Amino acid sequence: MAFPDLHSRVTLFDKNDRLITHLGEDQQAYKRKDWPNLEKSYYRPDKFSSPHGVCIDSRGNLYVAEWIIDGRITKLVRVKD
Repeated sequence: MAFPDLHSRVTLFDKNDRLITHLGEDQQAYKRKDWPNLEKSYYRPDKFSSPHGVCIDSRGNLYVAEWIIDGRITKLVRVKD
């Protein structure tokens, strides 16, 4: 299960609801006074600011929608071992 966490990360759980990991965590973004409407220059491709929705496709890829001033959708491609 993937959970969009407004603390600037996406959290993944296994089928037994155990924490697997946090993706794209930015511990400074949600603490800024202008959050979630941060300046576009603040955004980084490897960090989230304000993830608000997550979808998973049939291949296990994640699509993360962020609630920011101009919106952003990020596709995270599943890498198989």
